[in-house]
Parts: sequence; C-alpha cells; structure tokens
Amino acid sequence: MKRILKVFIGILLILIGLAGIATYQWNITAKNLTAFEHKWTFTAEELRQLHISSDLKLELVYVRSTDGTNSIELEGYGTKNTISHVVDTAISNHKLKLDLGISPSDWLNFVSFLNFNQYNVTQRMIITVSEDVALDSLHINVNTGSMTLKDAALLQIDQATIAVDAGNMTIDNFKANHLKATVNAGSITGNNIQADMDLSVNAGSLVFKDTIGPAVIRVDVGNAKIYKLDTANLDLVVNVGNALVHLPSQFAGDFDLDSDIGKITSPAAKKLTNDIIRARVDVGNITIEQE
Repeated sequence: MKRILKVFIGILLILIGLAGIATYQWNITAKNLTAFEHKWTFTAEELRQLHISSDLKLELVYVRSTDGTNSIELEGYGTKNTISHVVDTAISNHKLKLDLGISPSDWLNFVSFLNFNQYNVTQRMIITVSEDVALDSLHINVNTGSMTLKDAALLQIDQATIAVDAGNMTIDNFKANHLKATVNAGSITGNNIQADMDLSVNAGSLVFKDTIGPAVIRVDVGNAKIYKLDTANLDLVVNVGNALVHLPSQFAGDFDLDSDIGKITSPAAKKLTNDIIRARVDVGNITIEQE
C-alpha cells in the first residue's frame, strides 16, 4: 500500500510539473503582432454554427442587441497571413468558421522574439444578439492561452464544445442543451451553468458553481468541486485529488461513493427518488454537502 501511494504521489508531482510548464505560456507580445478589427453582421437565419480556433488567449462576450441587429466584432492580433485569412472569412451555409491561429511558418518567423516576461495578447470578440438568435453548434478551441466565455445564456445553443490545450477556461452565465468542455493542462471554472454537462480535466482543477443539469465529470490529477442547484444525476471520477459536491436541500436521492485511498464524508441518503450522486476517487477524499 505504501508503495502504491508513493507511485501515485510521484505521478502527481510529475503531472503538476508538466502542467506548470504547459500553462507558463511562450508569450507573444503585442509588438510581435499587428492589431486589427473586423466585424460580421448577420440575421438569425443566416448564422447557425459558430466555430472559433485560436493559438492565443480568447475572450468572448455576448450582449443583447438594442436595435434588433446581430453582429460579431473582433478586436484581435495576428500576423499578416492570419489577418488576411480572417478578413476574407465570411458566413457561408449558415456557418462562420474563424481560424485565428498562427501558421507554423509564421511561428518560425518570429520565434526569436518570444518573451517570457511580457504580457499576453488577447483576441476579444463581442457578439451582439437579438432574442431570436439560436445556434445549432458553438465550437471553441484554444491551443495555448486562457479562454473566457461570458453571457452565452442570452441565446439558444444546442451543442457547445469548448477545448483548451494549455491554459484556463472560464464560463460565466451559460445555457445550452449540451456542453462538452475539456482542458488538458489548466483549470475549468464555471458559474451559473445550465446544460447537460460533459467536463474533463487532465491536469488541473475544476470548480462549477450554481449548475443545473446532469453532469459527467472526469479529472485525472486535481481537485473537483461542483455546487448544484438541482437534483439531476452526477457521475464524478477523480484519479488523484479531492472531490466535493454541494447539493440543495431538495435532493432526496441516493449516493454511490468510493475512494481507494481517502476519506468519505456525506449526509445520510434519503433514497426517496431515483436521483443519484456517484463519485469515485483513487487517491483523495470525497465530501458531500447538503443545505
């Protein structure tokens, strides 16, 4: 048992070190790139799919339209090739696919200017929507850098897929039929989330507050905390780390909890409904709280 614990601790330290290296970004400064702005306008019928990929930090903010018009305004940074590609990108077949990434050849052109002490640049998008705007799919992918998504609850979204390779993800005030969010190295933070959730973190933490909807959560190395407003089912697995679930007073279902090496703390299950909270931890503690 001691040997197993030492192995887990060793793996934990290695992964934390790798996560630190990954999230300490090779920062591209504003002086290395050209600032630019671009705007797309659309009707509710014209845009049903929005797909965005970026190599840099990305911030998306939804705001309610005051005059019935819909638009996407980008304030970004890019190389000549990136800017040319973005400006030439149009909404086609009800889809806008924006590639804000830096091509391999452009990376090589200014690799000598990489600076570990300067600030990061951020691609900012302000998306103005009227009440009738709806998306069949929202896809966001960020390679290196953080991703922030605010107030997407202002529109109807069917399927949302958000991925960050190395960096942090923050989702605030979000609503969709289904949300899949993945971070390889970094943290996921959510607040006021309503969706059928599929969340995963390889190395880092996960904190979701004020959630509504069933959730499947997987964390390899790191802590997971989820604060639920409803009684929907939860399936939570943490390999190495602690798991905390906060439940509302109306939860009257059952618990299925197991930790190989760790402590389990929970209230007595009422077992009056079919709702179930399932949590598995290999090395770490499980804590269930209820109002």
